[in-house]
Amino acid sequence: MRNVVIHEYERPDLERLAAAMPGALADYREYVVQVARVVVATTSAD
Repeated sequence: MRNVVIHEYERPDLERLAAAMPGALADYREYVVQVARVVVATTSAD
């Protein structure tokens, strides 16, 4: 999806994109939490 939007390969379906945003944001929040846990665990082990 990123390449479609950034490089304008085709016109994205804005309704579909808007509908997907809440789930994408929730997934991204979880990703950040998991990355933070790994960073804390690896830097605390020193």
